[in-house]
Order: sequence, then C-alpha cells, then structure tokens
Amino acid sequence: MATVPKPSLSQLLGDVSVLRPQLAARRADLQAERLEKGRRHYYAIDTNIIYFMGQPITRTLAQSKIRAESGFDFADSRRTVPHIGSVFRTDPLHYHLTVGASLAQFIGFSLTGTSPLFLPTALWSEAETMLTHFASLDDPDTLAVADALFENMMSRTVQTLFEHLQPTGVDLEGVNGPLRTLVRHKVGRQEGFSRLQRLFRHGKIDELGSRPVRTLGPKPRQLSDWQAEHRDLEKQLVSDWEDALEAEGKSNTGLRDSDAKALAQIQLRNMFAHQENSNERMLYITLDSHVLLAAEQVRVDYLDCSFADAFIRHPAAFLNDIGLGVGRPPSLAKPNSSDEPASILDWLDVLLAQVSDNTTAEPKGGDAEAARLIEKSWSQLSDIQESQLFLALGLEHVEKLFKEHAATGDLEQTIEKLQTAVVDSEANAWRQCFNVAIELALRRNPRDRPKPTRTSPPICFEAWPEAAGAIEQFKLWGFEGVPNRGAYDKESRRLERAEDHTRYAYYLASAAFFAARGDWEPAAGLSAFARTTAYRRDPETRGGAHGREANFFEAVARRHLARHRADLSRASELLDECRRIYSEEKVDWPYPCDIVPERFSLEEIDLAQIDFLFQWDTGLAQPAAEQQAFDLLDAYEGVLSSLSPRVDVLVASELPDPPLGSEEYVLIQTEIRTIVSMLSVIGLDVFARDRLPVAQIEQLLARFEWLRAVGTNGRLPRRNLALTQDNSFVADLAVAVSSALLAEATRRRQDHNQLHHMRAELRRTALLPHLVYPFDSKRFNAMRAVVQRAIRG
Repeated sequence: MATVPKPSLSQLLGDVSVLRPQLAARRADLQAERLEKGRRHYYAIDTNIIYFMGQPITRTLAQSKIRAESGFDFADSRRTVPHIGSVFRTDPLHYHLTVGASLAQFIGFSLTGTSPLFLPTALWSEAETMLTHFASLDDPDTLAVADALFENMMSRTVQTLFEHLQPTGVDLEGVNGPLRTLVRHKVGRQEGFSRLQRLFRHGKIDELGSRPVRTLGPKPRQLSDWQAEHRDLEKQLVSDWEDALEAEGKSNTGLRDSDAKALAQIQLRNMFAHQENSNERMLYITLDSHVLLAAEQVRVDYLDCSFADAFIRHPAAFLNDIGLGVGRPPSLAKPNSSDEPASILDWLDVLLAQVSDNTTAEPKGGDAEAARLIEKSWSQLSDIQESQLFLALGLEHVEKLFKEHAATGDLEQTIEKLQTAVVDSEANAWRQCFNVAIELALRRNPRDRPKPTRTSPPICFEAWPEAAGAIEQFKLWGFEGVPNRGAYDKESRRLERAEDHTRYAYYLASAAFFAARGDWEPAAGLSAFARTTAYRRDPETRGGAHGREANFFEAVARRHLARHRADLSRASELLDECRRIYSEEKVDWPYPCDIVPERFSLEEIDLAQIDFLFQWDTGLAQPAAEQQAFDLLDAYEGVLSSLSPRVDVLVASELPDPPLGSEEYVLIQTEIRTIVSMLSVIGLDVFARDRLPVAQIEQLLARFEWLRAVGTNGRLPRRNLALTQDNSFVADLAVAVSSALLAEATRRRQDHNQLHHMRAELRRTALLPHLVYPFDSKRFNAMRAVVQRAIRG
C-alpha cells in the first residue's frame, strides 16, 4: 500500500484558515444573542442538510474522501470550504464520522430549541422527493466502508472510556456490545428514514413560506404586504444569485435556479427585518460549496460585510456546540452567562499567528517538525473528544447501562466521576495543544518588525512579582524576538515557580508576547484560555490565578479587534467581570490589594471612545460630536487626577527603582496610556478651531514629555523606561497631530516633519487592521485627511 504523504505546515494552516471564519461567525451569533437587545436567530436549511441529518455517516464519509484527495494549502484556502467532521485532513476517518454524526444530531434536534428549521419554498418539493426516495439513495459499497469504519471507531472509543472509568470504580465489562449497538442504531443508516420522519412529523422542519411565519419582523401581515410590493426586487435578487452561482461553477440549471430562489427568499426576509428595525435574523445552513463561495461575493451594505458572513453557516460552525471546546468540570462550571470558556477558535488563532510574511526562516526541517507537533498534540486531544461525543450520541441509553453495570450503587456519583475524569484528561490535552502552538509561534521571530501600532496593556501581579517580571520580558520579546531557546526556557521556569504550576501566568505572558507583536487574535484567545485555566480550579486553590488580569487583558484585546459597535459588548462584559473579581479581592484578601484599579476606569472610557468613533463615522452631527468629545476628555481627566499625584510621589521618592510589573511600574504605564487616549480624542477632526482645548493640549504634551524623561534623574533605569514609554505608532500619531494643532511655530516645524512621516506610514496597507480604532476605507481616508489638515495648519 502506498504511503500517504504527511501534510505540510502550510496545509495544516490551510485547514485552520478555512474552518476559522465559520467558528468565528457562530461565536459572534451567540454573543449577539446574549448581549444585544432583541437579537434572535432563526435557521433555514438547504436540502443537503436534510440528507446530512438522515445519513450523517454516508455524507461525512463522502466529504472525507474528497478532502483526503485535495491538496490545498494556506495559499489557496480562501477558495475552499470546511469539511463536515474534522479540523485537520490528518484526522482519522472514525473521528470524522463521530463528529459528523454529532453535528447532524445537534442541528436536527438541539440547535433551534422549540423553533423549527425552515426550508425555503423553492426547495420544498425537492425535499419531499428526497424523503420519498431516501432508501434508494444508499450506496451499498460506501455504506459497507462506513459500517466497517464505524465499528472500528466504536471499539476504540469504548476502550478509551474504559481507561477513564477504571479509576472511578465502575465495571463496564459487557457494555461494549450493547453500547455499540445502541449508538450505531442512533446514527446509522437504519435510523435515517425514521429520524427524518420524526423531524417532519413533529414540525421540526417547516416550509418557510407555508404560512405567516412570526419571525423576522413583529407583524406578519406587514411582511406579506411588503413582499407583494417588492416583486420586482425579488426577481432582481433571484437573477443576481443565478449569476453569482453560475460564476462559481453551478452549471445545473434546475438546481441553480432553486438555490437562487431560496437565497433570495432568505435575503428578502432579512432586508424586511432591517427595515422594521428588528434585531432578528434568518441564517441559512448549507453544505453547498457553490452557495458558500457565491455568498462571499455578495455584499450586505447595511451590515458592512458579505452575505456569507452575515447569513450563511456551514455545519462546521457548530463544532464548539457539540463539545470540541475547552470545557471545565461540571462541579466548577460558573452559572454566570458572561463566563465564556476558551474555545477551539482561540486555539486556532494561536496556530494562525505563525502565518506571517515577515518571519525569519526556520532551520532545516523546522516546518516539518512544527506540523508533526501540531498533529501529535491534536491527536491526543481528539481521541478524548471522540469518546465524549460517542457517549453523548447514546446519552438517552447511558443511564440504563450504568444502572445495569455500575459496581457502585450511587449512579449520580458514578456519572460525576466519569465526567470529571474525562474532562480532566481533556484539559491536560488542551494545555498541550496550546503549549505546542505557543512555542512554535515563539520560534518564528519577527524580522525588521516595524514600530507596533499599539502597545501591550500593563498587567499587575501583586501576589507573584516574579511572574510580573517574566511577563514584561515576554512583551519585550514580542517586539524584538526571542534571542535563543535557553532564554525562553529560563523565563518559562521562572513563571512555573511563580505561579505554583497553574500555568495561568504563562498563558498571560504569551498573550502579552502576541499583543506586543500586534497579533490581537491570539492575545485574546490566550487570555481566554488563561481565564479558563483559573476557573478550572477550586477558588481556595487559585492563589493569584483568579482571572482578574486575564479578563482585563482580553477586554483590551477585544476592543482592538472590534469592527462594529456590537463587538464592544463582549469587551464591556469582560471588564465588568474584572471589576467584580477586584471588589471581592478587596473584601477577602488579608493584605492591601492595590493593583492600579484606574486601569479599569481607563479601559471603560476607551470603550466609550471607540463607541463614539463608530457613531461619529455614521453621521453624528458636528456639535453633538464635539460635545461627546469634551465629555470623554472630562472622563479621562478624572482618571488622570487620580494617577498624577501618585506618580509625582513615586518619582520624587528615594525608593529603589520599581521592578518590572510592580504597582509603581504599572502606575506610570497607566498614566502614559491615559494621556495618549486623550491626545487621540483631541487629534480627531471634531473640534471647531476656536473651541480647541489649547491649554489642555499644552499640559498633556508637557506631561507626556516629562514622563518620557523621568529616567534621566536616576529614579527609573533605562531598561525599565524603554518598556514604560508608549512607543506605539498610535501614540506618535496622537502626539504629532495634537502638537501640530498648537500655534507655536518653533515646535511645529519638527512636528510637521513627523506628520509627513506619519502620512507616509498611513499609506501602508499593513497598518490598516491595527490602528487606534477599526478602519474601513472611509475611516482610513478620514484619518489621512486629519493628518493632512494638521500639516497645513
């Protein structure tokens, strides 16, 4: 038998890049439902999803074969759609089948709760035909292979379960056969037809146009009237979708036309919801690659995204829902809905941090070794996940089996022991996956890295001073690169000693490393994983790993990643959790808990500034914009009035140099960040010339220059000062623009030179995603115009 070639690192990252957008869309859907008033999603399905729910094994197996024969990698992954049942092409087929069966079960019976899955009108007759002739669709050869692989999968899974059950005192000898039979019956082809019958008979699948659907707009009659008035629009949309599908290679006229009508129906309902100011959306689940790719080319102007991002979901989007995320033992699960554990998406973001056009070359075999490590760590985790998914598929029968075969008489205790054993094993495997991803990314040092667009926020570990210092070292490496493996190992050991082996500080240090590079997605993901690591432990054993700094760091990262006003909700929620933890610390801790809480107030105002910028861009009137800008400056001034006296005392004192990461060190960093935020507001084209706060600009610039120079009096060493200063592109831009607004000719010449440099930098498209607030082309051009006006004076 020919040896299957090992996939390259580029191919594995290609798999990740295809899957990531679907997982990100699903996360955004769930967060919107939780955080946005009135947000609710309804789901329509393509007929291929009906087939998938009826025969998940056959459908998954067919896609697995296609994927195994494909050779795409990261370079051309944008023209590829996800696979149903795996993360990497190297995942074994029995894992594909388990995941595929779990996804089909979730979509059919759990996704919508009491609401049905809607089938577009144009697809209803096709679905009836499929249901009538479902049995004749079986391919005996394919099903024979599926059965054999499924048997192998079940044997492996039961063996894995045995390994977890042994320490629980449960004797499941003799359960192997019954469990395999039950689960095979649950997801196998024998059940396909009856499963679909149940879905249709019980109203879980309903025609979208069969009656006035009380969704996507509060008044069904208005929806009917609106549709009748827009027949010409509907015809145009159908025609546009036909063209888009044909451009993606959908040549079968009948299928193309029915798909175009289905997509137009989804589009119309969402357009009506938008017109009615409804926050409800109809999402469309499909496996059709032509539909998925065509929808990428259609823009939704009122949401500023593609139709695919807004309304299309592939079944792979729900991988986290079926249990592939980073879980915690049931006994430690938090009832607070804001507690969102790290997910598979967070891990993928760390893996994708290796993708850069500006990294040093790896030693010979480096990429091959990286691919091997990724495969190995994921394989260990996927084995555990498979056993969990397998168990869940037969969940309705598990209690009966335990009653018949459990050695102990306490069924509830037995099940809890099993869950804890499996979840603990999964947690260890997830840690290994994250560790591998971090170390691989750390090895790919930046080459000629430009000045960061933003600086990494300060972290304060009052209980772990060694960890605080190590985190600052990781920040420096993020900008300069890791000098050698020995230095990295030394700091890692330092973190282990400081954090009592929880690894909480290590994941936060790694988040700081990525933030210093400007890679905010992995920074956010690692902050989330650090928080999950802390929350996995009993509160009395957490020590300094209580989640406060993880919540704070992730809030900053999510703010930088925001692309719409709604995106800010998650950052605000994380900040509330951070404040909650701090309020508990002040009561419970036996020593002073002074960790510069002004950071939280500053971050709250920064969120308000970004929210203001989103509103201003959408047409906020100039007088209203100016007043909001003054309000922001007043809020920042309140933070500054708390920070500045403390910094003055620190600098005037005869105390030794503040160590990296200490309260004093974080205090100075926070004041500098506050001034930069204020100058960022002043530098916008909001204030009328005669309303410019000239005196405030002069004071802020003088204070900023003084803080940069405090190292000259010996109070702060040069190395500390270099890390304390805000040397980001955003800071330079804010200072240069604000300074140029002053009327002092003697200093404006130098500032104008700096602004000319800033204008040149703003032309670099690489900066586009990383500036002070999210830029589309309109905002990007607006910032260039502000700089140009400042140059002209």
